[in-house]
Amino acid sequence: MITLDEMSLGNSILTIKNMTDSKRTNSKKDYNFKHFKIQNHMSKIAAVDGSNHAIPGVNFVIAALRSGYLIYQDGELIEEHISKIKLETLINSNDTQAGFLKVYKDYFYSLTGEIPEEYLEFDKAAERLRSIMEWKNISDLVESLDRGDIVVFDGSFISGAISTNRLFFETLVSKAKDKGISLVGLSKDTSLSVDNVPIPSLLREAAKNQSISKNWYVEIPEEDTYFVNFTKESDLIFRVDIVHPDEEELETVLSKVGAYAFSDLMIGYLYPMQRIHDEVRISEMDKQICFEILKHQWIANSNPKNTEELMDVISEFDELFFNYHKQLDIISSGR
Repeated sequence: MITLDEMSLGNSILTIKNMTDSKRTNSKKDYNFKHFKIQNHMSKIAAVDGSNHAIPGVNFVIAALRSGYLIYQDGELIEEHISKIKLETLINSNDTQAGFLKVYKDYFYSLTGEIPEEYLEFDKAAERLRSIMEWKNISDLVESLDRGDIVVFDGSFISGAISTNRLFFETLVSKAKDKGISLVGLSKDTSLSVDNVPIPSLLREAAKNQSISKNWYVEIPEEDTYFVNFTKESDLIFRVDIVHPDEEELETVLSKVGAYAFSDLMIGYLYPMQRIHDEVRISEMDKQICFEILKHQWIANSNPKNTEELMDVISEFDELFFNYHKQLDIISSGR
């Protein structure tokens, strides 16, 4: 039987009540909902995403990383590039030759040509490596796409490793605008809020109060971003960061992107983004297979001469990945 601390439970209920009361109050304000038309087009839409998993060791993790992109035109997939799964060993150490920061700096430098200046926590390292791989795809797409085309990626402009290097980001944006290419960051989740109320929840309620019956976007100038609902058939709301060339209006970019939000499987969300998410996703089974391949290679490279040496090699490997906390969970689940 689970028992909860009554005071903390009561505080949680009070906090949620304050949030819902704030939502009701703020949703009555007059938000500037703007409609944009959805239309088919021949521009290319490139969808970028990545995935990472951590295989924990004693003082390190093996980061399993994959990224890629899909390019669509006239509703059809015309090109795809999905990377093989990369395994990077990240040691929880500040050692300049073997620690996790060495790997991170190498990735960062290979993309930006500079060394990162900000402090990076060990727990965030794998996620940052994946982010850099995604931005490498974005950079490559800016080089290869044409005027009127759009690159859509999962996340916002200010998140991840690239926000710490304004020169790289601004150079990439300038090149994209010069070539007539738009960059769109599409965030499914956001920490942005008004009086502690998540903005999507607030706008969803405000749209009902204002009887908004069409797809819409709302600018949040304080954050230099937008929130978008691509179709009235769905109440899904996304944060959208957009950089577009001067000759192409914001509504035109939203119209092109929105043309891919009408799949029967995921109405209201871009199906190229759903597809690339599935393609790059590293599942728990994938992670386990990666671990088994790693272990098999370790044994093969150790070249044991007999059964006794083989058992020593396996024991040495398993010791590096032994986690007593996980062992306790296994013991507890069996009781």
